[in-house]
Amino acid sequence: MKMTSMKTVIFQLLSLLTVLSMKSSTHFNGGVFIVVEAISLPAGLPPFIADTAEVIIDVTDNNIIQPLKEQYDNLPPKGKFVSMAIAGFATSRVTVRTSVKAIKYTGAAFIISEVLNHAGILDDIELSEESTQVFEIVKRKITSKVNDCRLLVRKHCSMHNIRDTFDNCIEKDKLATLGFTTGAVAGLVL
Repeated sequence: MKMTSMKTVIFQLLSLLTVLSMKSSTHFNGGVFIVVEAISLPAGLPPFIADTAEVIIDVTDNNIIQPLKEQYDNLPPKGKFVSMAIAGFATSRVTVRTSVKAIKYTGAAFIISEVLNHAGILDDIELSEESTQVFEIVKRKITSKVNDCRLLVRKHCSMHNIRDTFDNCIEKDKLATLGFTTGAVAGLVL
C-alpha cells in the first residue's frame, strides 16, 4: 500500500471512530475499537434522513471498518504495535488541538464579555418580551446540552472505567495496547 493511501485510510478510520464514539458506546479491545451497542439515531428525525444515516453507517461498516479489521487481524504483533502507535499519536494530537482551540475560544468570549460589561455596553440593553423569551429558551437548551455532555463524560471517562478498559486490553493484546499508549504519550509530548 502506498504511503499516501495509508495516510488516507488512517485519517478515514480515525474520523469514523470519532463519529462512532460520539454516537455509541465504544471501547478499545485488543487494538481495535469495537462498537458495543447499535448506533441510536436521535428520535424525531425525518424518515429520509434516518434512512440515509442507516445506509451511510452500513456502507461505512462494510467498505471501511470490516476490511480494515481484517487487515489489522492479519498483521504480526510488531505491525499491530506500529499501527496502534500511529493511531494513538494521531488521536492524541487531534484531541489536544481540539481541546486547546475550545479553551482559546471560550477564554476569548469570556474576555470580550468582561470588556463589554466593564465598558457599560451590556448595562442598558433593552430587549422586547419576545426576545427575552427566546434567550430563556436558548439558555435552557444550552444548559441542558452542557449537562448531558457532563453526564456522558462522567459516565464514560471515570478512572475506574479507564483502568478496567486498559487492563482488559492488556490481557487481550499487549503489544497493540502498549503501541496505542506509546503513540498517545508521544503525541502529548511532541
